[in-house]
Amino acid sequence: MLSFNFICIFVRFEKQSADYKNMILPSHINARLAIEMGVSFGWREYIRENGAKITIDQYGAYAPAQKLMEEFGFTVENIVKTF
Repeated sequence: MLSFNFICIFVRFEKQSADYKNMILPSHINARLAIEMGVSFGWREYIRENGAKITIDQYGAYAPAQKLMEEFGFTVENIVKTF
């Protein structure tokens, strides 16, 4: 499993060669899941039409961290179910 915060390196990744990008995100792999404890902006291009995402597309949620992670689906159970 490859895990990284894509938004933080978005610009840098786009500057890479097509060969490099295909090595990181092989074109033959269609089952893709983006998990970002932030907005989903930018992910559609990389997870494609068959991909899924677990993100937070709103602002202002306030609660203990564990409660927020459960509320927004950042749990092992939800990740497995989604993928």
